[in-house]
Parts: sequence; C-alpha cells; structure tokens
Amino acid sequence: MSRIRYYTDFAQDMVTSPETRELPSDYQWLPQTTAQRVGDRLIATVCRWVGRAVIAPVWHYHVVGLAKLRQAPQGIFLYANHTQPVGDAFMPLVLGGRRQTYVIAAPSNLSVPVMGKLVPRGGGLVLPSTRRQLVQFNQVVASVIAAGAMVTVYPEAHVWPYATQIRPFVPGAFHYPVATQAPVFVQTNVYTRRHGRPRITAYIDGPIVPDQHLSQPAQRRQLAAAVAVQMKQRAA
Repeated sequence: MSRIRYYTDFAQDMVTSPETRELPSDYQWLPQTTAQRVGDRLIATVCRWVGRAVIAPVWHYHVVGLAKLRQAPQGIFLYANHTQPVGDAFMPLVLGGRRQTYVIAAPSNLSVPVMGKLVPRGGGLVLPSTRRQLVQFNQVVASVIAAGAMVTVYPEAHVWPYATQIRPFVPGAFHYPVATQAPVFVQTNVYTRRHGRPRITAYIDGPIVPDQHLSQPAQRRQLAAAVAVQMKQRAA
C-alpha cells in the first residue's frame, strides 16, 4: 500500500532518530592497534557481504557506471542522495569493492541498538562534537583519502525513505574534497518498480574535480552546484 508523508522543511527527519550522543574527548576514529585493524577489516567485510547477499537483492539494487569508481587510482569522495535508512549504511561498502571505504555519519547513529556499536568498526566516520575534535576529524579524513580510500558523504544529511527529489545540501558538505583536492563522484539512487516492488538504480557519475583557480569557498560552491545538477538530471 502506498504511503504519503508530508514535510514542512528540508531539515525534517522522516525517520525517528535516536538521541544524539556527544563524542568523548578521547574518541578515536581509526583503529590504533593491529588487533583493532584486523577486527575492523573483518567487520567491514561482513557488512559488505550483507549488502551483497541481503540488501541488494531485496531492493533489486542495480548499479550503472560502477567501473568509474573502481578504476579511480587515488582516494575519492562519493556524494549520494540519502534515501535508505539501512541500505545507505551498507551499500557504500559494496560499491567500494576492495577499496577501503568509509561513510561520514551523524553521532546519533551510535545510539542505535546493536548496530550503533558496529558503526565506527565498519567504516563509519562519526562527525565530531567539539571544535577541537573537528580539527582531528579533518585530519582523519585527509589521511584516509591520502591512503586511497573512498569516503561517502550524504550532503542532504537527513534520510527520506524512497524520496525521488533532490533536497538542498547542508552547508559545509563539500569542505572535504576542497581541503584534500580529491575527485568527487556522484551516486544518484533512482526508484522504479519491478513486479510491483521498488527497484533502486544507482547511477554513478564523475569525476568532478575542484577548480584550483577559485578560492576555497568558491570551489565548495562549484562542487555543490555540479553535484546538485548531476543528481537532479538523473532523478528526473
């Protein structure tokens, strides 16, 4: 049965969020020991398997242009529209393949029962709570990009299940690729129906690179506009 949901502003949460948690002052975004690194790799592998074996078949997930991501020789950012509460956590790991993959996540994800503890272990880079942590967080993002990883960003910030429109992006969402001068790829999840059930087609486009002749604020605006245009064209 179809369900219609109404919104009053683009910052409205369509999915009930757990309480927002403040990160402890000594929070570590990356594993510090060999045992932790091995454990995190194992958890990420299991999450990738769950995405391939469970989530992708359930939503008839079909990807167009995946080779663009796989062939990128350096660290990259993937910007995607945020339309699946569960799938958006797992599918970046599937798309990244063997590449180390991270997803920038809200602190409220840590409060999700059971899954909350797996978020940072499976590649979730939880947004910082303080200005000091912000400096450390930016250094972490830069380090994983330098190591050749893929970092997924949901610039709409709020998840709207099955939304077919592209919402305005939150300020600051394009700070990372400008700071690291890394290429940006775009993932647009488009919905159709197959045998009466929703089917997701994920279109991959890019790369889009910052124009180094512009100031950093102008580069952020340039990337935001280019990603928005690409998503809207696909969503149409």
